[in-house]
Amino acid sequence: MDADRVKKTIARCPSSGQLEITFKENGYAGLLWIFQAHEKPVDFSINRRDLFTVMAVMVSLNWEHDRNRRVLVDYGDVIVLNEPLERAAPMIENITLVGVTHKLNLLMAKPPKPNKKQRKKAKQPIDKRQQFVDSLNREILPAVQGELSEWGLECRNSIVNGDGFPRLVYEVMEGEEVVGEFSLDGWSGSIMTGGYMLEQYTKPARVVELLLTVPEDILA
Repeated sequence: MDADRVKKTIARCPSSGQLEITFKENGYAGLLWIFQAHEKPVDFSINRRDLFTVMAVMVSLNWEHDRNRRVLVDYGDVIVLNEPLERAAPMIENITLVGVTHKLNLLMAKPPKPNKKQRKKAKQPIDKRQQFVDSLNREILPAVQGELSEWGLECRNSIVNGDGFPRLVYEVMEGEEVVGEFSLDGWSGSIMTGGYMLEQYTKPARVVELLLTVPEDILA
């Protein structure tokens, strides 16, 4: 990972929780930087469960077990990407949220590869992500299009994965101009706007409420 990727990951974290940081096999130096961040007065600390293991690995420079490359950290309301975390970024393999379950993780699923068998009736694999997106669109789009059209607006949606974080984006359009945007983030399970987390996703009706605030915001 690079520092920009780490920043985007942190921006998606709900307030207060835990992250599991997986280091690359040669990422011992990254572990050292994380330990230094742990010792500084920032809202970020290695969980007691892994603290002694981290200290042992730093002394031996040997993971011993693949499990030891995964370090649990606790964070508060705000995670500051200070110098130690920024320096550790290239040595981090992955960051995941711990204890956060949400339906939007279906957006993280990769589209299945098509069945290349020659038989015309060959059964094609189920695209669970597309099924999920279709079900959301059936609940959200009809509920907003009527009212938005009265203002000369329309709602478009698309799956965006340009930065490695799959999102289902709903854009309120005035002609070809985007006048409002909310996205459902597959990594964190949150509703985002302008690149920042707004709140945790709960149900399609909440997305409808947010989209219908756009005309009021334009007039404000």
